[in-house]
Amino acid sequence: MNKICFHKDGNSTVVMVMVPIGAYYENNQVKGISHFIEHMCFKGTTERKRGEIEFEIEKYGGDINAFTDYELTCYWARIANKYKDVAIDVITDLATNPIFPVKEIDKERQVIFQEINRWQDNPSGYVGDLANKIYYPKESGFHLPILGTKETLKGITRDDMLRFFKATYRNPTLIIVGDVEDSVNMETDVSKYICSIISHPLRRKTLESRKDITQSTVLITGDVDILDYTRYEKAFLTDLIEEVYNGMSGRLFTKIREEYNMVYGINFNSYMYSDGTIHWEVSLALDKNKINKAYKLIIEELSRPITKKEMAIILPKAIGSHYLTADSVNYLAETIAYSIRYGADWQRYFDYEKNIKKYLPTLNEFLSQMSFEDNILVGIVPK
Repeated sequence: MNKICFHKDGNSTVVMVMVPIGAYYENNQVKGISHFIEHMCFKGTTERKRGEIEFEIEKYGGDINAFTDYELTCYWARIANKYKDVAIDVITDLATNPIFPVKEIDKERQVIFQEINRWQDNPSGYVGDLANKIYYPKESGFHLPILGTKETLKGITRDDMLRFFKATYRNPTLIIVGDVEDSVNMETDVSKYICSIISHPLRRKTLESRKDITQSTVLITGDVDILDYTRYEKAFLTDLIEEVYNGMSGRLFTKIREEYNMVYGINFNSYMYSDGTIHWEVSLALDKNKINKAYKLIIEELSRPITKKEMAIILPKAIGSHYLTADSVNYLAETIAYSIRYGADWQRYFDYEKNIKKYLPTLNEFLSQMSFEDNILVGIVPK
């Protein structure tokens, strides 16, 4: 197993196993199987029965969980330093030795059905899945939700899980952040697992009506691949852009809330896929009759060049934000996992202050290529 250890002073250590497989790599007949397997890994291994996995971490006051994304799956535990060996043993066991007990599969299927219901009942969560359905073609791995659908989940069998697990859990990476010495042992890479982003929007604007809500939840989103920049450079430059737009002093809050009083909150977020494509989105909630006006103002703010005054502010803002989030061992472990998955140099990323200063002078040039006008708007609105 690949292994990365990163020393971080503090009282806790996080142990994470990252597998470079997620919902993108599933065919539509078994959509949701990566997430289903994530759940089933907690239901028993060759070493532990159902319930023993969580108990061995929680009896020491630790936390244990997992998550599935489109291109990776992660299992993690955070525990006091003196018990870190327990976490290493438990996490590596559940991620490498699951037995998928037959009697647990149908029970856990019902649990995921409830998870789907909860997600669909929440407009801020469901709007993202709706946007993907509109933005990406049916043959794309992004068209259907990470959770899958009730229809696809009903057909997933234990044999399907065993085949998928055997075929995809071949290249896990153990990441330990906290009370360890720095070390790296990477014998293989994840370059064979590269997505290919293809978007063919069915329509540019979609508003879906729903009863029993009083406010519209809106997502403005798009993809762009800026070929002149490495993935590493894109990561730093999008960090800087986010600092321009976000926060109570950021452009979007200042314009949309403080000047026009349309929203309570608004947020810009971006992330990168393994092929280097940048996905960006703006999320907000507001009155239905103000959507068009807000949309126009948002695209103007996203596309406007960064001023000298903003340039002077965003560098210390980005550095300070990084140091605050870097206090979390979970954040550091996830940063390593996503950096490995998407081909960025995580070691250089942790020398944050030194490296991010290099990219500030090129920020407006980068921003001019973000193509914010090429987007879709999706909203869940009151009936």
